[in-house]
Amino acid sequence: MEGFKFYADYVNPFTVYLKGLYFLYAGVDAADLELARNALKKVQEVAGSNEYVQADIQLAEAAGITPPTPSPCTYVILETGEAASFDQIKIDIPIMVTKVSSLHVAFPKLVVHNDYVKQLTVKAGELEKTTTPIAGMDSIVALDFKNEWPIILTKTMISTASKAAATAAINNALEKKGGVWGNILTKIVLVAVQATVNVADTRSWTTLPKEFQVCRVATPSDRKIVLSSPGSPPMDVNLVDGTVNVVYVRSINVSSPLLVSQFKLK
Repeated sequence: MEGFKFYADYVNPFTVYLKGLYFLYAGVDAADLELARNALKKVQEVAGSNEYVQADIQLAEAAGITPPTPSPCTYVILETGEAASFDQIKIDIPIMVTKVSSLHVAFPKLVVHNDYVKQLTVKAGELEKTTTPIAGMDSIVALDFKNEWPIILTKTMISTASKAAATAAINNALEKKGGVWGNILTKIVLVAVQATVNVADTRSWTTLPKEFQVCRVATPSDRKIVLSSPGSPPMDVNLVDGTVNVVYVRSINVSSPLLVSQFKLK
């Protein structure tokens, strides 16, 4: 689990950030604005410093008790890569004192996927900025795995021991009936069955991204921005009519094209 920055209490900073943006721009009273401030500060607290989140916090605090009237701006949200998933590792444990020659134990292991766009460049008029991370889904998946590991280990060992005991009983019964060759054949079959049924639970949310990133720029007068990333040609995006626009970008890996959608928040 080394190398992961865990978020407290399973908080996903990205969903908290979306809550903050919504109440900042779509809020109607002082209570909504307070919700926005609290959410944005929570993001900084659990995810660390981010210049765009800090700018949002300053806007919310400067507004006082009345929702702000913002200058035209565009948020670019990048959903990049594939979150950590699970594979399995099998261990054969030799046993010399029973009718079972070995135990086949299968454990899940965390696999990190590093084929992803590290950041997105956003050009708005003469201004050029890059997206910065706001949430790492690898950390959330890894924390869940870390906390569940004692239960996974216990369940795996109990299940494996139960199957080994059943196998030993079957082997002992067939040995009495089948003789030497029957015993050999039985062991071969039972070993194959053990290897087949002893598998780890590797289910995971394969559609989750590796990271959520964000960038905020002033909306240019021609309402056009250009998105670019390594491995993909620049993409022109004509912004829909709105004061606060959100451009949502999905990147599967470095070689895949950018998938872009957008909506206005205000």
